[in-house]
Amino acid sequence: MQSSVPDRSPRASNIVQPLVLLSLAIVALIASAWAASDPWRDKDYKSWTQEEVQKILWESPWVKMVEVSAPWLKGRTQYLMPMAVDCDGRPDMSHNDRTPTSWALGNNDSIVIYQVTWQSARTVRAAKLREALLCGRGNAERGDEMLQDQPDDYIITVHSPDMTPFKGMDEDALIKATTLAPKKGKKINPEAVSIQSYNSGGMPYMLTFKFPRKTDSGEPLIAKDEKEVEFVTQEGKFTLKTKFQLQKMMVKDGPDL
Repeated sequence: MQSSVPDRSPRASNIVQPLVLLSLAIVALIASAWAASDPWRDKDYKSWTQEEVQKILWESPWVKMVEVSAPWLKGRTQYLMPMAVDCDGRPDMSHNDRTPTSWALGNNDSIVIYQVTWQSARTVRAAKLREALLCGRGNAERGDEMLQDQPDDYIITVHSPDMTPFKGMDEDALIKATTLAPKKGKKINPEAVSIQSYNSGGMPYMLTFKFPRKTDSGEPLIAKDEKEVEFVTQEGKFTLKTKFQLQKMMVKDGPDL
C-alpha cells in the first residue's frame, strides 16, 4: 500500500497559488456586488425604486426585526409580525412566509416580531419620503430641505401588531425601562418617549424613544469609533433587546445615525 504524501514540488505550488488568488478575487467580487446592491451607498434617494425603499425600511442595518416569545397569546400557536403596505394600504404578504427561528429549532411558543428602527437616520427618513413621493403623497420641492435638518436626538421606534407588554406603561415607566448602551460608553436613558395608540389610554401600536446625542457639556454620548450599540427595554419578564452595528449604518459621508 502506498501512503499519500502531499506534493510540495514547485509544480504543485505554481498551481495552488493561482487558485488561491482566483478564490480571493471571487470573494472580493461577491462582496463588491453585495455592497453595490445597497441603494443607500451609491444612489440618490430620488432614484430609489419602491423595492429599494422597502429594503431600507425592512431589511437594512437601521432596522431590526426582533423575535420574542409571546406566552400572553393563549389558544392556538400564533406568529405575528409587522407588514409593509402598498400605496393603497393593502398589506404586502411577501415577508409573511418566514418561519420563526425558534420554530425551526423545535419551539412551538407563539411568536411576536417587533420592528425596532433607528428613525433619526437620514437614510430611513429619506426612504419614508421617497415612499410618500412614489405613492403621490409627498412634497418633492421640500424633500431636500426636510432631510437637511438632523434631529436633535437619536430617535428609535418600536412597532408591532401586538404591543401587549407595553399596555398601561406611561412615559416615565418607559424611560426607566429603556436604555441605549454603547460598548465603550455608559448606558443612555431616553429623555422623552411618545406613545402612539389607537385611542386615548388604549393599546399602543408604536413607541418613539428620543435619546440625547450629547452630554450636558456637549460631549457625544456615542463615540465616532463606536462599533455597536444595544437597545433594551424591559417590563417584568418581558425583554426586548437588539444590537445595531454602527459600522454597517454608513453612507458615503460616514455614519448615519
